Amino acid sequence: RFATKEELEFEPGTKEQYSNVGYQVLYYLIGKLNNGTFADYLENEFFHPLNMNHSGSNFSSAKPDSKNYAYGHYWNQDGELVCECNFPEDEMRMGNLFSTVDDLANYLDHINNKEHAEVIEEGTISHAGGTRGKRAYIERNFENNYSIIFLTNYDGIPFEKLVSDFQKILKNEEIEMPRAINRETANVAPEILKKYTGTYDFTEAGHLIISIKLENDSLYVYQNGKNNGVLYPENENTFFSDKTSEESIKFIKENTGDYHILMDWQGVQWKGIKLD
Repeated sequence: RFATKEELEFEPGTKEQYSNVGYQVLYYLIGKLNNGTFADYLENEFFHPLNMNHSGSNFSSAKPDSKNYAYGHYWNQDGELVCECNFPEDEMRMGNLFSTVDDLANYLDHINNKEHAEVIEEGTISHAGGTRGKRAYIERNFENNYSIIFLTNYDGIPFEKLVSDFQKILKNEEIEMPRAINRETANVAPEILKKYTGTYDFTEAGHLIISIKLENDSLYVYQNGKNNGVLYPENENTFFSDKTSEESIKFIKENTGDYHILMDWQGVQWKGIKLD
């Protein structure tokens, strides 16, 4: 019902894009084709056979003990650390799952490079995901023979950097040690800044919409009509809001002459497409 109310964003088969609703439809179909729910399918085909005894759906009979459940934590717009201390809302009651490091290790041990060769890319099978207050990454690397299981119930960390450093350590590669950051601002002419103004849609971040406005010869970020602060230029196309953080917003020029955004947010880099 939800999907049929939406207009197509592009002609099917012409491109691909992450879609939460698309996955919900997929979960629904998998359940129907196996005469049950998606949670039933996972229990029968994965959790039970692989001894994943502490995994399940937040809406199934195997719902976790609330005393042991790792609730998510995040910083709100007022700078307060907030606990998402309830089970995730999901009207279709299919996609919210829970697991543990040990259970996911059983899952990765089951994967092999012969039976699952068609889904191996660059020697690995991996998946990253998350929701507000939580991040997760699992990887089975056949080329270098290692596995990574990284779960966190706090999203105020450089998640992408940590995963990258884990990978380098396991490959015996050098990593750059953390250092104090004190970024410096550059002078950028207002006529250059004006090129970046507009509204941007971060499709893979749940269609997060932000607007970039030029005010008093500086760029400001607006979300839901609220001023979220100024962007300081590091150079003509790279900006930051906190001089002690590596997080950046970069404006990338396309062949059409328009710009898109690459924004570091919650430890991941997201792409924003200009709407106007």
